[in-house]
Amino acid sequence: MADRNGAGWQRLFLGIPVPSVDSLQELRQVLLTLTAENGAAMRMVAPPDLHITLKFLGKVADPRVPDVTRVMAQVVRQWPSLALSLEGVGAFGNAIWVGVREPVDLPLTGLAAELDRQMGLAGFAEETRPYRPHLTVARLAPGASVPLPELQARFGERHWGKLPVNQVHLYASRTLPTGARYTVLETVYLAGTRA
Repeated sequence: MADRNGAGWQRLFLGIPVPSVDSLQELRQVLLTLTAENGAAMRMVAPPDLHITLKFLGKVADPRVPDVTRVMAQVVRQWPSLALSLEGVGAFGNAIWVGVREPVDLPLTGLAAELDRQMGLAGFAEETRPYRPHLTVARLAPGASVPLPELQARFGERHWGKLPVNQVHLYASRTLPTGARYTVLETVYLAGTRA
């Protein structure tokens, strides 16, 4: 994209790709049914776009993208691979999400914090809110709602599966009339793993 002055930029974020999780199909089907029953407009996140955000960078000028990839590589290549659990369901704003539980030593939260810190040292804005990992599975249209208590009663304690983490993507985000679409610009593997 380009601004009025012709300078190129992209909306970027760092995230962990989530491969298709078969157990989430039941949740997707229930959400679609609830949407039809309540007349609420909801967009399911397309399976290739499922991810857990580590660091949102926002609008980044094209000449700064190499800085992002350099910092990302420096941090991620030193971080050990990890495993997460996908559990429960919840909502905030217009997002319906599945929770992410990490081991006691909080390796995912630590990785997000280190990426945030190092990106801050490289001149990018640091996050001011606490990191709360989650997997967005659907987005509601403005003013729409779903019966969250019903969802939480049915799926609040559900274990959806384990998620091995061995890579981080640099994503570019484009907002289209059909919803956000993500393009992977760079992939970096965690320490001890490879393509």
